[in-house]
Amino acid sequence: MGTNDTLLLALDMDDRFEEAEELWSKILQTNTRSVSKRLFSRMVSNYDRHRVPEKAAR
Repeated sequence: MGTNDTLLLALDMDDRFEEAEELWSKILQTNTRSVSKRLFSRMVSNYDRHRVPEKAAR
């Protein structure tokens, strides 16, 4: 999970939000039981930073 967190952060810092969303989707598909609080927080902050809070509510 640490690698995914670092990758989400790097994609966000490079303004590659679409790729971060794709990675997030794959993470959710792979880890159907749980996702770490850290990863969840990272993606919610990405949605907030890119002004799409409605996607975080899904």
